[in-house]
Amino acid sequence: MARKQLFYLSLVVTVLSSLALTAMGAPLTNSQTPWGILSFELCAYGSSCTAIVQSWNSSVQLKAALSLGVDYLFMVAYSATLFLGLLMMADPVPPGLRRLTLGAAAAAWLAGAADALENYFLFQILLSPSNLQFAWPATASATVKFILLGFTLGWLAFTYLGYGPHQLFGKGQVIPHSP
Repeated sequence: MARKQLFYLSLVVTVLSSLALTAMGAPLTNSQTPWGILSFELCAYGSSCTAIVQSWNSSVQLKAALSLGVDYLFMVAYSATLFLGLLMMADPVPPGLRRLTLGAAAAAWLAGAADALENYFLFQILLSPSNLQFAWPATASATVKFILLGFTLGWLAFTYLGYGPHQLFGKGQVIPHSP
């Protein structure tokens, strides 16, 4: 399967799994978790991990666990989407930006790995809310994930807007840019 086809396939899986996570996340919002699962991911900053889990009844805790499980599909899909999108942008960017673009592509997989670690730690908190040894590792992993996602999404947007398909004319020729 060609890179472009894999990109579109992973994009569809990313969107569908994102929609599923949004639907599953609705019951996770309450006064302790105004941002739903995001509040849980960053709970160590507010020392609220135990309070968050205790604010959810057993049904909502099960939905949180299900959400974390589906998130594993989402993290593979968004990592692949960003990786493939950045790989496709590595060719049209100027040679001086190619290495940074490839580095950003690799960072997409690192974001997914940080997300996987975060989910492992959050599962541990769900299983034992009073055991806070996993709070900071979960929050640190989430923070690393968000930083890496900000970088990869920002770089993808920059390269796409500056050198993407809208810059093409004729039969696949790139519009020359001034150095």
